[in-house]
Amino acid sequence: MAIQDTTDNEGIDRKARGEWLVKKTGHYLPNINEHVVRLVQGYILTEQKALKLEALSSFTDQFKTNRKAG
Repeated sequence: MAIQDTTDNEGIDRKARGEWLVKKTGHYLPNINEHVVRLVQGYILTEQKALKLEALSSFTDQFKTNRKAG
């Protein structure tokens, strides 16, 4: 989460209080204007396992598509 307007390690401008997911493997060193909210373990999906997701708030996904809450 950005504490104030900043640019992340990939050169993307981030607004204050905006959150994003870092999907690269390996170490990540947040800059002074970033706060790590939590670490998330990945899921391996198979033919027998699935995930059902529900957005708690509206957002724009990685493909620049607006997604509404619920």
